[in-house]
Amino acid sequence: MSLTARAAWRQAVASFEQAERLETAWKRVHAALDLFAPDGRLNDRGHAQAEIGAAIGELSGPDWSKVRNVLNDRRSLAFLDRMHRRLEAAEPRRQWREAMVWRWRLRHHPPQLTNGLMALLQTVAGAGDLAPAEQASYGRVAAVLRDTFRASSAVECMNSVLRICRWHTFPEPGRLMTALE
Repeated sequence: MSLTARAAWRQAVASFEQAERLETAWKRVHAALDLFAPDGRLNDRGHAQAEIGAAIGELSGPDWSKVRNVLNDRRSLAFLDRMHRRLEAAEPRRQWREAMVWRWRLRHHPPQLTNGLMALLQTVAGAGDLAPAEQASYGRVAAVLRDTFRASSAVECMNSVLRICRWHTFPEPGRLMTALE
């Protein structure tokens, strides 16, 4: 291999490794903006900030400056603060609140289980009958979780709209409004 080819190969390997670091960091940021932490607990500002802080160092350079600014803005995690306040108002009893959050997660975001006993527990806990007071509590907690939008949901929505716009042409606004009337 010539000297030029080796240099090009080293540069290609370095670029690939950088892309892998960026992808890993972005996945970590994305997970930090989820409703639930990877361990299954309800996410909170402290956990999300720690994860974002650990990942943001890899998102360096001018291409990532706007992303870093948004992630460092306190408002980007306001949805987590608001969710916790609303959950406390919906179910003031901590143990009940945690149980109902756990049940909602099992129903809507089930973890990948390899243990048969845990799978059985998940099925029974997620589908078992509740007493009327428990059902009312679950309904209030579920409403909060269902209505909570994480920051990355808005980004995913915009990405979907942009993808659709790339492949479809839309009529002029006036024609569209006429068609909708």
